[in-house]
Amino acid sequence: SEKITLQDQHSLSALIVVDVQNDFIHGTLAMKDCPAKQDGGAVIPVINHLLKTVPFHVVVYTQDWHPKDHISFYENLQLRQDLVSCESKVCATTAKLYDTVKFKKPMGEQTLWPAHCIQNTSGAQLHEALSIADNSIFILKGDNPTIDSYSGFWSNQRQTKTDLDKKLKERNIRNVYVCGLALDFCVAATASHSLELNYQTFIIEDACRCADELVMKIKVEELKKDGCEFIQADMVEPLVRGFQIPNV
Repeated sequence: SEKITLQDQHSLSALIVVDVQNDFIHGTLAMKDCPAKQDGGAVIPVINHLLKTVPFHVVVYTQDWHPKDHISFYENLQLRQDLVSCESKVCATTAKLYDTVKFKKPMGEQTLWPAHCIQNTSGAQLHEALSIADNSIFILKGDNPTIDSYSGFWSNQRQTKTDLDKKLKERNIRNVYVCGLALDFCVAATASHSLELNYQTFIIEDACRCADELVMKIKVEELKKDGCEFIQADMVEPLVRGFQIPNV
């Protein structure tokens, strides 16, 4: 059968834990309240087991870290009504929560979310049950009021780049395993940019949850086409240790 193999048996691997924050688990943007009705907290024991058993070279934790006046918050739309493009399918006065509006360049399209993960609030903190690895990297994203950022690497319209790629390259990382919340948004965006940056990229499906299953199916197909591998948590350790495993 077809095998999944690492590019190099001695390649170093990173785990990126995406946005396992209180607001996505039991707060203002809890996964259980999204269309897919999934429990974001269910990823925590899976991730903790990976951290305990798999010899990752480095672990990265990303966090949404928004100012109160962030552009992604539905509550702030009235602050920027004059910046909504005439090309937007939804106008500022009729837009509803979770609608997508189009702002004038360079901001582009923006989904309107409930206020979430506001800087220095409990909602923005990583969940207390999540294990934190030694010598890990923390990436705070979405901290510019007018720029949203799903990915741990770049903002949505690529105006800004975090130092994640630099930190991974400093450590000679070649293989990136991505997990966390939500598969169809921030996990997918992080994995997509990881592929663009030429990391061999894996998404650990049972260590993720999604917000919208229809969106997730589209994102999964796009990522597979781009070369992302979708695996289960029990496949990670042999891969990181350099063994071949069946591609199922």
